[in-house]
Amino acid sequence: MRVLITGARGQLGQSLRERVPEDWEVIFTDSKTLDITNSTTLDAMIQGFQPEVIVNTAAYTNVDQAEHEPKQAFAVNAHGVANLAQAAQKVGSRLIHISTDYVFRGNTNQPYTALDAPNPSNVYGKSKLAGELLALGLCEHTTIVRTSWVFSEHGRNFVPAVINKLLDNQTVEIYENNIGTPTYAGALADYIIELVETQNPAKIVHYCSDVILDRVELAQMIATQLSAHTHKQYDIKVTAPVTLANAEHTVRPDYSALRSSQTHPDQAQAVSVLQQHIQTIINSLLNK
Repeated sequence: MRVLITGARGQLGQSLRERVPEDWEVIFTDSKTLDITNSTTLDAMIQGFQPEVIVNTAAYTNVDQAEHEPKQAFAVNAHGVANLAQAAQKVGSRLIHISTDYVFRGNTNQPYTALDAPNPSNVYGKSKLAGELLALGLCEHTTIVRTSWVFSEHGRNFVPAVINKLLDNQTVEIYENNIGTPTYAGALADYIIELVETQNPAKIVHYCSDVILDRVELAQMIATQLSAHTHKQYDIKVTAPVTLANAEHTVRPDYSALRSSQTHPDQAQAVSVLQQHIQTIINSLLNK
């Protein structure tokens, strides 16, 4: 199996690198080794390698900065994806493109399914939705994988940020009390590997945790796990949640929980799995 994986320096890309099967022939690229916004170099790369599957984890992910840099966000999240889709179509590759819960507005109280109509509220979400539509329109064999609140031991993300602040006895500041489905990048990577080896997957799928939390609840879960591990008491001291109406920063969905397209475990099992994933991050940070 020849597979091209973009965005190799991101948390999902690194998680995939750790898990890809030994019998795959894989090229991992990042923005320095393959600029997906440059169609000429991208075409040459894909024509030379002839991948059977392209997994695109590359993205412009700075949600706040996207409001000030819409051209840059669309260049990567939309036009770059279009370049990948066109190149994949030329060589007959499948394209697996990673998208986001932010393609939804968040004005509901039920998890979004893969059949729900997107309606993003910020530039980042709009650029990701444009990428979805371009990928589906330009490459016959495209699968969109939407996910939510990805966390891992790699890079900067919510879970290790909270752990580090608790260990340093710092105040954990939660500016937004929005609701989502936190998803471990390692589990998402395992699912993507399954998709690569699956014949004729659905056009749009959701993969996420089956635990719906707000950010305060997630921080409290992290503190509980850390206390159990270190036998020390950690208290979450959060700021009063800032309502989106009064926020001076990017509008994020109040409610962006997704309904996973996979088989759903019972809630106790789902919580246990999420706790295990948080424990993985704790072990990684404390063993450095």
